[in-house]
Amino acid sequence: PRRSPHPTTAVDRAIVHGDDSLLNPARTGTKVALRYHFDAVAPGGWLGFQVPANFDEPSHTIRTELAAEEPYLAHTEGVAVPSSHDPGTYLEVLAELGCRVDAWETTYLHVLTGPDPVFTWVSGTGARPTLQALPDDLRPEFEAEFRERLAAAYPEHPYGVVLPFRRVFVVARVGAAS
Repeated sequence: PRRSPHPTTAVDRAIVHGDDSLLNPARTGTKVALRYHFDAVAPGGWLGFQVPANFDEPSHTIRTELAAEEPYLAHTEGVAVPSSHDPGTYLEVLAELGCRVDAWETTYLHVLTGPDPVFTWVSGTGARPTLQALPDDLRPEFEAEFRERLAAAYPEHPYGVVLPFRRVFVVARVGAAS
């Protein structure tokens, strides 16, 4: 039998592992990015993805504020800052493409342990582009101040440090709007 060139199911983990088309909507445009993913799925198939949505949390706002200060600004200006939309935006765009959509959000309470656990978490994800943009002689100073501000925003409890982590989930049936 001849196979369709389009899969019937696409679950996109690449969105949070390198393909930032849905995390940086200003760069590609949400409609363009969703259209690309939509076009990859056969009619009647399923598209599913999840994106972080915690960009208004101190773990992100502190980094943005600190990066805008001197002497860091000259090195961090224009560095990519992740963002995403609320579930309603993804629902609207995919519904306009003829999908039946379920979109929701949830907040996980990550309990982190160890030294500077929030810094450790964000330095491997959203803060990485900012940290990489800094020259070697400025990075330690930035990291020390970032750690201090994060520790103040996320106090330690006997069981660890709580990092609220909001995520948006979307599951869409392609060509099934009715």
